[in-house]
Amino acid sequence: MGEVAVTSLAEQLLVLGRAQQDLLAGLGTALAEDGLSVEQWRVLGAISRLGSPTMGELAEATATANATLSRVVDGLEDAAAVFRHQDAADRRRIAVHLTDLGQHRLTRADAIAAAWSASARQRLGADAIAAVTRAADLLRR
Repeated sequence: MGEVAVTSLAEQLLVLGRAQQDLLAGLGTALAEDGLSVEQWRVLGAISRLGSPTMGELAEATATANATLSRVVDGLEDAAAVFRHQDAADRRRIAVHLTDLGQHRLTRADAIAAAWSASARQRLGADAIAAVTRAADLLRR
């Protein structure tokens, strides 16, 4: 079967969306071998980078809806990877912290993601990666 010509920006966005879904599915499969989802890995990484973010800061950093973020953090808390702490001065402020186990799981997940990324880069090739990077940079402007 031959390639279908993509003629409009709308069609190109659909193709890019499908490519993103396919790549995330591959990353998800790799991370699942260690018992993490892509969302959990992203949240653990954001907590590590931000220190002890509030749920609001974490939602903003991960571009995750509050309900989804709560579900992800609940799962990480059940797995003893994170814990939440309520601020004594402002009871509405709840910070999320990595546990030692959470840091260990993040380190392992980062290694898995790096290996998967290297494999995907090799499969896609330098020209395709450069083209996607250029397009993403242009779209952010």
